[in-house]
Amino acid sequence: MRAAELGEFAIGVGKRRQLLLNSEGADRRGREWLRLIAHELTHVSQIELAQGEGRAEQWLAEGMAEWVAFSVLERLRLDTVAHRRVVSRSGIRNYAALVAARLDIETLGSPRGFTVRHRRDGSLPTYQLAFLMADYLIEREGFTKVIEYFRSFSTSLDRHENFERAFGQTLAGFESEILTHLKTVVP
Repeated sequence: MRAAELGEFAIGVGKRRQLLLNSEGADRRGREWLRLIAHELTHVSQIELAQGEGRAEQWLAEGMAEWVAFSVLERLRLDTVAHRRVVSRSGIRNYAALVAARLDIETLGSPRGFTVRHRRDGSLPTYQLAFLMADYLIEREGFTKVIEYFRSFSTSLDRHENFERAFGQTLAGFESEILTHLKTVVP
């Protein structure tokens, strides 16, 4: 994706060995600025672990970045992960893919597909969905497993195989499981 295209909607971008922040018009003292920095630094770390960009599931990259950012805010006593879960569950209540009971995890897994979805369905609910999916996986498997998943791309570029090896199920199996879970927690 080109910088000009990203600049249309992104305030921050984590790239390989780079963190790009557009502070124009942003409140650089607030909680959301700190969240953004933590989110984008997480992407830089993911890219380094994977030894390249866009290799892992994009929904998991974005969801993990949100999870880490919310954890940082919690450590700084500015917010809590539990509060962000509640807000996210409420935020995706009417999300079209959830209502249709078809997340289309394959589309959410590619950088281009994730971008198309968040531009079409709304940035906030798409990121909230990604956070809840990653949060569920982290709760189930542990944060270390997610790190190992990103690291696995340094030796294999097979998204499906790496996911199955790391988490013991196919992406389709996870999509079915997370849909069932979300139906029980989304108001």
